[in-house]
Amino acid sequence: LSFDESGTLLAAGSMSSSGRTGHLYLWNLKNGEPVPAKILLHGAPVSCVGISPDGRHLVSGGDNRLTIVWDSESGEKLAEFPHQGNVREVKFDRSGERLLTVANDRSVRVWNVLDLRLETERIAHEAPVIAADFGPDGKTVQAVCADGSIHRWKIEPTQRLYRLYMPFPWVAFSPDGAELIAADSRSPGQVMVWDVKTGAEKVRLRQTYSRQVRFSPDGRQILSHGSKGQANLWHRTDSGDWLPVPFPLTPERTVQVSAFSPDGRFIATSETDYGLVPGWVNLRRLDARGSNLPVMLSPVEKSFRHRNWGYGLAFSPDGRRLASGTTFGEVFIRVVEGDGPELRLEHGPERIQWLEFSPDSRLLGSACADGYGRLWDAATGKQYGPSFGHREEVVSIRFSPDGTLVATGSKDGNVQLWDVAKGT
Repeated sequence: LSFDESGTLLAAGSMSSSGRTGHLYLWNLKNGEPVPAKILLHGAPVSCVGISPDGRHLVSGGDNRLTIVWDSESGEKLAEFPHQGNVREVKFDRSGERLLTVANDRSVRVWNVLDLRLETERIAHEAPVIAADFGPDGKTVQAVCADGSIHRWKIEPTQRLYRLYMPFPWVAFSPDGAELIAADSRSPGQVMVWDVKTGAEKVRLRQTYSRQVRFSPDGRQILSHGSKGQANLWHRTDSGDWLPVPFPLTPERTVQVSAFSPDGRFIATSETDYGLVPGWVNLRRLDARGSNLPVMLSPVEKSFRHRNWGYGLAFSPDGRRLASGTTFGEVFIRVVEGDGPELRLEHGPERIQWLEFSPDSRLLGSACADGYGRLWDAATGKQYGPSFGHREEVVSIRFSPDGTLVATGSKDGNVQLWDVAKGT
């Protein structure tokens, strides 16, 4: 599933019921009015799709070892790029002139979309590539492999700049793209910070077993947590030092999911007692103390009890509200600062899979294993418009960049696109 940058084009790939072929679907959403989708035959199950930033080109990758480039306006097939394995990922660079493809032959390739040619030789790796992307400068490629290695390549001429290794890493880029962090999943483990441009290791932070790692929105904090009752927080001072910040948890608690507020002043965590019921959503405040002193993490400022595990956390873009979901199909919306009503929304009897606020923070979208996606008024908790039904679990719900459209994806293999204002 892929939108273009303007939010006027939506692409999705599919697999036939026989599993032998696949199609690429393209919707033109100009003026908010969907037109009949173009259906393009890929010839095999489609595993990945992409749209160039300017919307001119559409690409599909699939299980026939081909990446196909299409003209998004006419639906004409422009080129077939061959691989030695099935294609698993496609990415355009910011200019839309280059395309990166990942195949299960342990390779990454870079193609020139304008000239419809291979721009680099096959960039081979020692292990299967599980994710890759262009670097911020557009002249390099980063790849993460199944053996825990992280590679950075110069595109022209093709040259490996560095290879980093950490078994089973959880990785994240800093907001400015200049740094990469990875968390070791072993216990005791560590968080490593690298300079993306040079590959130099900048710092190694000791920590406990970790399942997730993330930067704060301003890149000044790193948060990691895992399944052994521990969470780790570090703060970068103006002098560049990373200082630990105490993050107290009761010994039996496990942080399942975490989120920073958009302004970075709050950390929300969904916690359980080693997976037992009930669950809690806790809100803590980060307070600055000085340029070369670590922030202070307040005790739990607000704590909300769930009668079951918490699934999904989402701050509204304006930072005023926090939404959380449970395995019982409940959705809660709470005010982050000050007093306000707790809104309890009954979505359905099954697990909440995904939560997302609209860009203007006015609506909350929820995806549920009961086969429905729903929109809610974030201020009142009332359902907004009709439910979006699928034949199987709804696993994702996403708003278009302008908030006028919402897409739901399901395990039934269908993507549905809805007009937010009309509910159709």
